[in-house]
Amino acid sequence: MIILRSITKIFKEYTIKSAIIKVVNGNIVTTNLQEVKTFDTVTSKTAPKIVKQILQLPKNETVVIKEINFKEKKYRMTAEDFLEKAVEVKI
Repeated sequence: MIILRSITKIFKEYTIKSAIIKVVNGNIVTTNLQEVKTFDTVTSKTAPKIVKQILQLPKNETVVIKEINFKEKKYRMTAEDFLEKAVEVKI
């Protein structure tokens, strides 16, 4: 009988709050977008691109990032369960 350890992994779930800026009749108009959640690493530089990709916005759309938050989530499973579900990767 082999005793296997458990495997633990911490993921950061990022939440991005953003808005679109447009000029309408000479006035600047902002429209809030829905929150975007992702496990990809988000910085102030990468956030607009991530929002555009997830919300399927045109590349020329002006997106302003209002807030970036993250929560760390910890997941654990036994090594036996992991080996049953994992796909072997050749080294």
